[in-house]
Amino acid sequence: MSISQPCTGGTDVPTTALQPEQLRVRMYRVGFGDCFLVSVPAPGGHRHILIDCGVHFRGNIKTLPQVIENLRAETADRIDLVVVTHAHQDHISGFGAHPREWAEVTVNEIWMPWTEDPTDGQAVALRTKQLSLARQLREHLHLTRQLKPATEDILENFVGFNLVSNANSMRVARGGFKGPQKVRYLEAGDTHTDAAGIPALQAQVLSPSRDESVLTKMDPPAGQRWLRAHARAAPGSETVEPFHPFRRTRSELARRAAACVLERKLERQLHNAVIADDALAMTLDDVLNNTSLVLLLRVAGSALLFPGDAQWGNWSTWLKENGADALLNEITFFKVGHHGSHNSTPRSIVPKLGHPELAAMISTQGLPFKSIPRQNLLTELTAQCHRRTVRSDWVKVQNAPNVAGPKNLPRPFKRGPLWIDYLRKL
Repeated sequence: MSISQPCTGGTDVPTTALQPEQLRVRMYRVGFGDCFLVSVPAPGGHRHILIDCGVHFRGNIKTLPQVIENLRAETADRIDLVVVTHAHQDHISGFGAHPREWAEVTVNEIWMPWTEDPTDGQAVALRTKQLSLARQLREHLHLTRQLKPATEDILENFVGFNLVSNANSMRVARGGFKGPQKVRYLEAGDTHTDAAGIPALQAQVLSPSRDESVLTKMDPPAGQRWLRAHARAAPGSETVEPFHPFRRTRSELARRAAACVLERKLERQLHNAVIADDALAMTLDDVLNNTSLVLLLRVAGSALLFPGDAQWGNWSTWLKENGADALLNEITFFKVGHHGSHNSTPRSIVPKLGHPELAAMISTQGLPFKSIPRQNLLTELTAQCHRRTVRSDWVKVQNAPNVAGPKNLPRPFKRGPLWIDYLRKL
C-alpha cells in the first residue's frame, strides 16, 4: 500500500520546538477523522494528551502511519493520557491498525465514556443492542439489495466491517500500550484535579449523561441547526437531509418478509419507529455520537473544550445547567465537533463563546460526506473567533481532497507537513 505524501510548499514552516511555557494543540491531517495531541507545560517538560486517533475507511488519505510516527517522536513514546471520545471508526481505527507501534508507547491513563465499560451492566446492554441491530440491518439491506453506499458508510463507521474491526481497535485502546495503564470510564459530573498526573491540569466531564433518553435526541430544534431554511435545495447544492424520504407499504413489507433476515416483529417495530432503513442507520450512528466524552480542560488560565462528536442530546444535558453560559464564555480553544456537521454545534452557543482570544480547530474533509462541513457554521464561528479558525484539510496531501486555505495561517496557528498547531503561552 502506497502512502500519500504531504505537500511541503508554501511560506509556512514546520512547527518549531515548544517553549517551556507554551501550550500546544496539534491537529493532524488524517482524512475524515480525528487525531489531536495536547502538550501541556509542566515541571520537567511537557506532558502529553492524545485525543482520538482514527479515520473513516472511505475518507482515509493514508497518512496515519506518518501521523503515529510523529506522535511517537513528539512524546518520546510517553503519553500521560489517551482519550477515546467514542467508538466510531473515524476516532479509533488508528489504534487497531497499528498495534505494534502502540505497544512501544508508555501510557499512564486511558479515558473512555461510561458506555464502553465492559463491567457496567447498563453500558453492556446498550452497546450489545446497538451492535446487534447495526449488523442485522446491514445484512438485511444487503440481502434485499437495498444497501446504499451512503448507508453502508454509516454502518461501517459504527461497527468497522471492512478496514479494521472497531472491537479490535477498542481492545488496543484499552490496554495495548506499554506500562500498567489505568482505564477510567467517565460520565457527566466527573472532575479531576492534576488529571492523569499532569500538574495543575483540571478536567471537567460535561457528557455523556446516564440518562439513556437523551442519547436519542440527535437533531436540535430548528433554531439551533445549521441547515438551509427551505426544505429542499436546488439540484447539485447541499441538501437538508442526506437521504431522500423512504416509504414502504405494509403489503410491500409482507412480500419481502421471506427474504428478510430480520424477524418480522423486529422489522415492524423498526418500520413503525423510524419509517426508513436509512433513517435507522443514521439513528444508530447519532446515538453513538451522543455517547461522546465532552471534556473541558483547564490549565493556567486556558480552557479547552473537546466535544467529540456530541450531538443535541449530549449538548443539551449540560447547556441547561446553571453556569453554562459562564463556562462557554471562558473557553479559549474550541475543537469543533463532528467535523462541522449541521447538528454538531448548537447555533445558540456560538455568540456565547466570548473570550477575546478564542480560537477554533475543525478536523474535517469533504470525502466521503459532501455536506460536511457546514459552511454557515464555519462562517459564523470564524467571525466569532476574529478569523482564528482553521481546518485540517488546509494541510495539502497528495491525492487527497484538499481545500485551499490562506497562504499564511492566522495567529496563534502554525502549519507543519501533516498538522496544524495551536500555540498559546501560559
